Amino acid sequence: MASAALARWQLARLFTQHPDYALEGQIGPLEIRRYAPHCVAETRVSAASWDMALSEGFRRLAGYVFGGNRRFTRSAALPGAPARAEGAETLDMTSPVNMRPERPENLARSYLVSFNMPAGRTPASLPVPNDLRVSVTTQPARRVAVLRYRGRYNGTTVAKKVAELLDYVRKAGLKQRGEPEFAGYDPPYTLPLLRRNEIWLDLA
Repeated sequence: MASAALARWQLARLFTQHPDYALEGQIGPLEIRRYAPHCVAETRVSAASWDMALSEGFRRLAGYVFGGNRRFTRSAALPGAPARAEGAETLDMTSPVNMRPERPENLARSYLVSFNMPAGRTPASLPVPNDLRVSVTTQPARRVAVLRYRGRYNGTTVAKKVAELLDYVRKAGLKQRGEPEFAGYDPPYTLPLLRRNEIWLDLA
């Protein structure tokens, strides 16, 4: 019984929902996937390092998922009446958590961190975040090259894996679109050897 609980604790990703995708093919270690549009909650974080940005972004988004939000309803009897705020909603955790660097006009380093929302939800059906730094939007359809790896997801390791992915993409003659991003499927307490980490790159 204890061993089963330990396995579930360490392999929590196997019990969480993640967006479906179609596998277009494989080129060496790369998977080419197609994702349909789906809903995400996201936040932009300005931070001195990758690790600080991931920690802060995760904290904000987890706050939204675990009840830092509010719902609004309109009266069916009085359609013109203003929406009324109701209680918070706790959302199911999903995976992966995605993060990519951005380079805004002021050249200050920032990162976009996002959580996938449960399947079937839309921005209109989701509660409004209490934290104004969190927004809910629809991620458009995308075609991505994916490099999967196990181990740590600190800034140094992610940078090495990004370089590997870009090299594979170049050698395969694929056309890059946008910046590489990290996708992590496991909570921080998962042993590095058991973690599923990925680097994604949008393709034309």
